Amino acid sequence: MPLARKKILVFLVLTFALSAIFLYPIISSGTISKYVMALMWCPGAAAIVTQLLFHRSLRGLGWKPGRGRYIWWGYALP
Repeated sequence: MPLARKKILVFLVLTFALSAIFLYPIISSGTISKYVMALMWCPGAAAIVTQLLFHRSLRGLGWKPGRGRYIWWGYALP
């Protein structure tokens, strides 16, 4: 299996596993609760864990500050 497919599979499995932790209380209670915020972080957490498993650093995620103008717009628009 190519490395890219392994990364995708690990990411999907981690996302599903982390999401299941928060989906169970949401479904069992029948209402949208405080767990929704944590549920939204699951893909991001899975991406960070996958990156650390395969590359041992977060360098490949492209987290760089960029130009100041775009940072300002990123804060101003939302």
